[in-house]
Amino acid sequence: MEAATLAMYHYGASLTASDLLKAMDGLNAVSRAIGPFFETYDVLITPTTAQPAPQLRTYDQNRAHITHDQWFDHKGKFPPFLAAFNVTGQPAMSVPLGMSKAGLPIGIQFVGKFGREDTLLALAAQLEQSRPWQPQLLRMQRALWEKADQLNVN
Repeated sequence: MEAATLAMYHYGASLTASDLLKAMDGLNAVSRAIGPFFETYDVLITPTTAQPAPQLRTYDQNRAHITHDQWFDHKGKFPPFLAAFNVTGQPAMSVPLGMSKAGLPIGIQFVGKFGREDTLLALAAQLEQSRPWQPQLLRMQRALWEKADQLNVN
């Protein structure tokens, strides 16, 4: 088991039922705060991440003595736009619509109304038709596998 996963297990085991209920209230508040936006709009658009892709091994889940708080502080800064929709259960997708100067994909997140995956799938089809990304991603994937082989990552 990875060190970060084990740290999260130990943290969870230390919580009380009251802590759980308080956390669930917070999650419910997030869902209720986001809901009204989708009464007016069909889709919310955000960056997928807050910065370009980090170097390989930036997020080492096996870092010695990592704590739950350290892992979330470290990793949470990279994709801050994703967590809210993990909480609300709304459909969301990340589409690689741009490329960084380093040749890595830049994702745009599209979030739909609750239960409206069809809206996002239709949007994805339209975006892919107007800006095909698969050829670029296949080239990038081959390059990454070559780099991983050189670093002996896989």
